[in-house]
Amino acid sequence: MRKIAPLSVLLILPLLCLAVGCSRCGGDASKTPTPKVESGENASSESNDQADYEIDRSEIEIENLDAPEGVVNEFFKTFFSGDDEGAFALLSSKARDAQRDQFSAQKSDTIRWRVSQKSKAKRGAVHVWVDVEDFTDSGDIQMDSLTFMLVDDMGKWRVAGFQVGDLAVNFEESIIASTETNDAEPPRTATTERDGVIR
Repeated sequence: MRKIAPLSVLLILPLLCLAVGCSRCGGDASKTPTPKVESGENASSESNDQADYEIDRSEIEIENLDAPEGVVNEFFKTFFSGDDEGAFALLSSKARDAQRDQFSAQKSDTIRWRVSQKSKAKRGAVHVWVDVEDFTDSGDIQMDSLTFMLVDDMGKWRVAGFQVGDLAVNFEESIIASTETNDAEPPRTATTERDGVIR
């Protein structure tokens, strides 16, 4: 099992805040209360390991908003540009109902991401892997891989949650859960070189 690194929490804090409610987040990350971690049947309805989801080897189409990877790319673009309405529209209808009173996008000029892989659809759900990097407070570059869960919502792919390390965030039920992940992860293709784009 790959535990989430402390620096990764800083990297994904805005997305975690979305799940637990932004009224409890913001400001100094070190002063932010640690979210309650749940386990058991309600922790995660789906696993993100590759044994459950077969990798789709077709071309990644980040500009195609009908493709799961395009939806995830657009979610990142709108969420980290501070576009509440644009990011909110990309959540599943169930997630929009759960997040309606607490949704707030977070503007960031430093975060970079690259959609690296996607799974084939299974039971109306798809996983999309995203390599993400940002600066830490000390100026170092922090990199991690997030796995987004998308669901077929009335014929459109919409974001239902994501997983990083051993944390799974379910936007549809505002739950942050502890999970066990498979050590086998998608191959990392990003480099630590930073010139504004992860390659």
